[in-house]
Amino acid sequence: MRNSMYKLIGVLIILSFVLVACAPADEPAPQEPAPGDNNAQQPADGIAGLAMTNRISEEWKQSGKMFAVPSVAAREACAVACHDGYAFSTGEFTDPEQFDEEGMHFVGIDCQSCHSGTGQELMDTGLVSVPFADEEIQAGTGALCITCHHGRRDTRAIYEEYEGGGATRFSYPHYGPAALTTGMGGVEYPDVEYGHTPAHGELENTCLTCHMPQTADGYRDHTFQMDEQYAGQTCGGCHSGITDWNLNGFQDQVQEWVSQLEEAIFEETGSVYISSGGGQLIFYADEARTETLTPDQVSLEAFIAAYNVYLIRTEGSWGVHNPAYTRSLLQESYRALTGDELQ
Repeated sequence: MRNSMYKLIGVLIILSFVLVACAPADEPAPQEPAPGDNNAQQPADGIAGLAMTNRISEEWKQSGKMFAVPSVAAREACAVACHDGYAFSTGEFTDPEQFDEEGMHFVGIDCQSCHSGTGQELMDTGLVSVPFADEEIQAGTGALCITCHHGRRDTRAIYEEYEGGGATRFSYPHYGPAALTTGMGGVEYPDVEYGHTPAHGELENTCLTCHMPQTADGYRDHTFQMDEQYAGQTCGGCHSGITDWNLNGFQDQVQEWVSQLEEAIFEETGSVYISSGGGQLIFYADEARTETLTPDQVSLEAFIAAYNVYLIRTEGSWGVHNPAYTRSLLQESYRALTGDELQ
């Protein structure tokens, strides 16, 4: 029963605080955590115990992971994959119809989701499978992030299905930052060589290295959001003097390319807006967004362009996760659609 489990976890946490408080004074001081080791003890001059737990909890609340989304958490495949913290960590799905009688409920991505069961195993092994790669990816502790945030699509199969005329709906990239970072998750033309900037994907702990920087109080940030106050720490080793993510105006350039490619898509298809819903990409044909296009009304080139535009527009970094791959996806999409080069 979930309630019983939570009570047990609460007792164990309180007990751990008591044991820490009562430890002999001559015990050795905690060691500085190794880079990327989010489970290590915190340094002696940082906060610890209940103070650290409260700080992490407050940051986690800012991350958007506090609540489950019932519409998807109620589906077993979605719940176990990502959308219910309890189901993700244990692999056990509970039919929502049993919630009232069993005292259960949907669970957000909380502490146990990442630090027990499936989540802990992913961080321990560092290996994660994604549908667009033939082998498991070695991602360090960032394997935990990638298991949900990778686009969740086999883009090679998407291309083949659409090219063969078998597509009945528009696939779309589902939470895809790692699709860019790995340099494999966009929809590619099979006869084209795409660029790749491997540096971010080859960091020892990939996502966590930058998205969970070490704070001044000796623990790793749990908002998971990039904060410019940590720019020197997270990026300064390679990009000396960096103070924001728009290095040399690259994010501005990507936004301009995205706008150019969108305009080309609208001109070619007659659509006016691209969004997603119901598990698919949507091409709206009118400003009121009441009419939509079907796959037979959208060419392969326009669909590939739209998929890659949506991936880059929604994955969050405006190309920073993989600059060369971002440039290639946009340029090759534009070239195939218009015959011209992006400016």
